Amino acid sequence: MEKIKLINSDADILVIDKPSGLLSIADGYDPSLPHLKTILQPEFGPLWMVHRLDKESSGVMILARNAEAHKDLNQQFMDRTVKKLYHCLVNPVPTWQTQTCLEPLSTNTGRKHLTRVDLKTWQACPKRFKPY
Repeated sequence: MEKIKLINSDADILVIDKPSGLLSIADGYDPSLPHLKTILQPEFGPLWMVHRLDKESSGVMILARNAEAHKDLNQQFMDRTVKKLYHCLVNPVPTWQTQTCLEPLSTNTGRKHLTRVDLKTWQACPKRFKPY
């Protein structure tokens, strides 16, 4: 397994670069599988999950190092004051440099709590992609 890169750490938060292939939270079917807390807690002590990334995704994650920071960070995510930016790799190489996907999303769809394009709203969207 790839080592987890530490970006920042203080008394309240731990900011890491989660590698692809690692679970953010414990697997519901096999809790013995490695995930962020099991790997990071021996070095950093108790941690609270604020958000998660899919196992296949890599990227920056913030973990709280105490209950108060956890509460504050959760509120920031709920209030949508945290800005999230997602990048993806595309093959073959497209003719455009950058595009913004304006798809309407439906969250917590199905048993696995997936986020998917809301097809009813999607069909009514006049402009789905915005190239720069």
